Amino acid sequence: MKRFIAWMLAFVFVVGMIGCSALENAVKEADNYIQDLDEKIDDSKPVKEPEKEPAKEPEPAKEQDSSPDNEDEAYEVVYTKGTVYTNSIGTTWLQVVVQIENTGSVPLFLNSSSADIEDADGKLVKTLSYLSGYPQVLMPSETALLVEETTLDSNPGVDELTVIPHLDIEKAKVDCVRYSITDESLANEQYGGIKMLGRVENTTTEAKGLIYIVANLYDADHHGIGQMFTILTNELKPGEKIGFSMSTFSSPDSLTAESVASYEVFAFPSQFQF
Repeated sequence: MKRFIAWMLAFVFVVGMIGCSALENAVKEADNYIQDLDEKIDDSKPVKEPEKEPAKEPEPAKEQDSSPDNEDEAYEVVYTKGTVYTNSIGTTWLQVVVQIENTGSVPLFLNSSSADIEDADGKLVKTLSYLSGYPQVLMPSETALLVEETTLDSNPGVDELTVIPHLDIEKAKVDCVRYSITDESLANEQYGGIKMLGRVENTTTEAKGLIYIVANLYDADHHGIGQMFTILTNELKPGEKIGFSMSTFSSPDSLTAESVASYEVFAFPSQFQF
């Protein structure tokens, strides 16, 4: 197409030159014109592309903070144990203990959790749901226990099973309300287990009913070995003090008052978080 246009331009140039007296010179001039024009539009010569700016080295990505977004809400499972035992009438029981510590800087709320129970070969023996942890609102550096005592369909032939907890813990949206505990004492029950007596006092300015009272029991290594729990249904008025009694439930025979090296007792109102 480019050559055709060149020849057309040459033809027009020649026609314009016919009226001149020197036709031969006109033809030569036309031919020179075509040659010059042809060189300018010659398809065989590569078209020189505009020079590109040198590619810029990509800027190094900014280092991301490796800390999780909920670093302040951190917690750690510090101990688990699944103890198998048989009671006096031959029923096989399992005591599950999960001990967690609030390693963050904000209060945590312990929702109902679950756990898988496995044998030494990783075979699933039992699943547990609706495991409650206490205290329900866990302050920084505090320890909570999830304890469940339940029967097994058959004796696994071992004294201990593996506990794999699946915890549901989040930042507390409710206030941490605690009542004062005094005059507590620990003693063995006549037919097994242990019992605690004590008093709870409402040190707040608001009357409350459904008071939860929980005692977490620890051995000399500060590992959880049991838990006692009761609920006071009477309304507790500000400044009022009332006694309570609670016992272990179907606990292992190894759990005695003498085996408890330390304990922590918490009293708090029933609270829900959504």
